[in-house]
Amino acid sequence: MSIKPLFPQCSIVILAGGQGSRMGGQDKGWVNWRGKPMIEHIQQVVRPLTDDLIISCNRNQSRYSALADQNIRDATLDFSGPMAGISQALQIAKQPLLLIVPCDSPAITIDLLAPLYQAGLNQAAFMQQGEQFEPLFSAIPATAK
Repeated sequence: MSIKPLFPQCSIVILAGGQGSRMGGQDKGWVNWRGKPMIEHIQQVVRPLTDDLIISCNRNQSRYSALADQNIRDATLDFSGPMAGISQALQIAKQPLLLIVPCDSPAITIDLLAPLYQAGLNQAAFMQQGEQFEPLFSAIPATAK
């Protein structure tokens, strides 16, 4: 029996494809925070939200595959940045809305994502903190392919 996702019209991509240059080259998703890898904290929050969880990862593909419905990697292997992962996710998203979250945000909550999801149902939406936009927390139409 499948459980109805809380965000039924939404695919979610967790961006975990970076070089980890600020972390000495470590794969950020697998860096421990409060006793477990950051990617596991995020996956536990977003898993009930969608029936299409995508992880964008350029390393450790088999390790990440246990946590998602789909894994993707950048079209080029030069660590092109988050837009490369977003572009690939847009190509395979199964739902009309793509919610984007970075892997190094382990304290994320559903309360933080719900308004972003709701806003994204009407138009592209980006999280904002004061005057600063946070584009790696966004909801965009998957039709933006």
